[in-house]
Amino acid sequence: MEQIVRPRRLPMRPELAAAEARVSALTRHLRVTEQDIAWCLGQGRWPDAAVVIARLSGEPPELVMRGFETQEIEQVLPVMRLAALSWGVVENVLDHHGLLADTAGRGAASASYEKLGREAAAKTWRETRLQLNLAAMRGV
Repeated sequence: MEQIVRPRRLPMRPELAAAEARVSALTRHLRVTEQDIAWCLGQGRWPDAAVVIARLSGEPPELVMRGFETQEIEQVLPVMRLAALSWGVVENVLDHHGLLADTAGRGAASASYEKLGREAAAKTWRETRLQLNLAAMRGV
């Protein structure tokens, strides 16, 4: 009989656990929205914004955070598409990480995001998620 091995959940770093608790408290009676991301960034709370992106996309906060730590736009556009974020919010998040340094990069990122469909985003994010999980297991 073939045994199915399920990947273990990555432990959540302390700042993400605290952010998860804050976002839960903020949204006790409401659903999170993309406006919550802008608010969190405006308050200097990047971990909270990452938790909101994770909740909207249905992905674990630790993987979303690790995706942003790669500092590669191609790694994070798919999860933001899965979260159904508007380009304005995506641009705000990318600016926060210094990933849109020039006008050409901004235009290319916008075009990539606008043409990225949900199915393609899901497929790309699955590949990214696998890479991030493998890197975490290796301790990278």
